[in-house]
Amino acid sequence: MPHHNAPQFYEIQRFRNPWIRYSVAAITVGFILFFIPGAVKQFIYHEPWGNKPLSDVTLIAVGVIVLGVMFALCFFFFSLKLETVVTSKGVFVRLFPLAKRVIPFDEIVKCTPTTYSAIKEFGGWGVRSGARGKALTIYGDQGVELTLKDGQILLIGSQRPEQLHQAISQYIG
Repeated sequence: MPHHNAPQFYEIQRFRNPWIRYSVAAITVGFILFFIPGAVKQFIYHEPWGNKPLSDVTLIAVGVIVLGVMFALCFFFFSLKLETVVTSKGVFVRLFPLAKRVIPFDEIVKCTPTTYSAIKEFGGWGVRSGARGKALTIYGDQGVELTLKDGQILLIGSQRPEQLHQAISQYIG
């Protein structure tokens, strides 16, 4: 059996859809480029911005809220990652910033490398449930399917499913 607490498997997968990531960033920059001239016109030159101008307080509130949401979406899509770690204590899976789960080895009955269709079987990537069970995925179609003692199926997406399977299997027999 491997060394006590050293990771036997470690993988970080990042969200790879550049269209979504850069679209959100472009919309944020577009809003800033649209908002700043209007805000300058209204605040500095004291000319109402638009046909039905907002009050200064409302304009500031709208700007702060919209920018906050846009920056939060940028942070979300640029920081989204699936981290999988196998140590002697169990399997740690975290889809940052959405979910995390620790699965002790005594809860795992079976571990199988698998190919899946995220869209057909789970409705997409992320933290999902489908007819096949639950899934933590971020991209691709490869992973490891864990059957737990309570009958639950958990699919963990991986770009190295054979190595993940091997790391888990050494602890479950």
